[in-house]
Amino acid sequence: MKKSISYVALLALLLSLGACNNKKTDEATPPAAQAEEAIDNTATQPDTTVVPQAEEATQQDARITVSGTVTEVNRGKDGYTATLKAADGKEYKATISIPNLTDPKEYRSVEKGETIKVEGEFYGDDNMIKVEKLY
Repeated sequence: MKKSISYVALLALLLSLGACNNKKTDEATPPAAQAEEAIDNTATQPDTTVVPQAEEATQQDARITVSGTVTEVNRGKDGYTATLKAADGKEYKATISIPNLTDPKEYRSVEKGETIKVEGEFYGDDNMIKVEKLY
């Protein structure tokens, strides 16, 4: 019985010494050094930032000017979408609203059958144009 009590006491002593050593090694590193290590670890990760120059080139390519006859007008809360049929037979959907126009004074309503010219940013799969100039 004395041997088992001795073994239990010895085991408890070893466990408590091991726990103290682990705690001391964690405390040995000051919080500021831990923060620096975290910063250093993230600094070695690859940079995934998109280069703005590539985006600008894509936006330049997305600009379009279209002239056509209005075949449909769908009124919305902030403006309207006019479906235009160009001379080459292609259809475009031009989103026209005051906030999107470069000069808000250009904003006006259009009617079915009217011929208009729009300039803006081309986007989407459905030949959508965010109109910035309305002629």
